[in-house]
Amino acid sequence: AACKSDLTPVPGLEDEAKRIAKSHDAIYVKTSAKNNTGVNDVFQKTAARVLEWHEMALSGQARPLNVTVGALSQKEKVSPVNRRQRQMTAAGVGSGEYQQDGD
Repeated sequence: AACKSDLTPVPGLEDEAKRIAKSHDAIYVKTSAKNNTGVNDVFQKTAARVLEWHEMALSGQARPLNVTVGALSQKEKVSPVNRRQRQMTAAGVGSGEYQQDGD
């Protein structure tokens, strides 16, 4: 996502951002939270991409995504069992319910 699209553009920067996004097979969307432009679009495109990768993984065309649900600080400890449950939940496997250590 390209942020701050409501500001005066820097010459050549958008072309460079598009080139970098393309080289990483990433999504490029100009966004402005201030003007509420492109925000929904970037979330929708990201969700569609995740679903596409998930379908490819299920069909054996790609490796499964290694996803961690929720932000974890370095101080937080997640047991291997909970980490695996989070990965399975992100992949749509199982009930989707898990508990943090100590919950």
